[in-house]
Amino acid sequence: MPGLLATMHDDHARLDALIERLLDPVQANDPGGLVRVWGDFEHGLAAHLEAEEQCLLPGFERVDTAEAASIRSDHAKLRRLVAEVGAGIELQIVREHTVRQLVHFLRSHAVMEEQTLHRWADLRAPAQAKAAVVERLAEALHVRRRATDSRPDAPASGDSR
Repeated sequence: MPGLLATMHDDHARLDALIERLLDPVQANDPGGLVRVWGDFEHGLAAHLEAEEQCLLPGFERVDTAEAASIRSDHAKLRRLVAEVGAGIELQIVREHTVRQLVHFLRSHAVMEEQTLHRWADLRAPAQAKAAVVERLAEALHVRRRATDSRPDAPASGDSR
């Protein structure tokens, strides 16, 4: 099993790829394409944040209270940005600039987390906490894939978009 640092880095990369894919339908004014990508991103980010907050941050707070508070603050800001972009998508008024703000903030947050929380967790978090994070992320991805595969507009097995 890969280390927690690699697992979290891979999940950051997956979320980054999804958020980057949002820019194409925004630029093409394709609300349907935007909604499809947004659902995957929103679900994945929520699972990622919850896994960190429930499994890793309690232990990290005992080691670095200030950094843990900063991460929680970033998570709150991410949720606000996600709500703003999500509302814009729902109302079909989302702007590229707003999506780019989310992309920029998410990327800077990911770098900071990998240097602090994830590095600490990889080396020091209890094995049970690490396993819980990996399990939660895998389950969230599995649930989202099942939901996506059951959509009427989902590609047939082996097709790619």
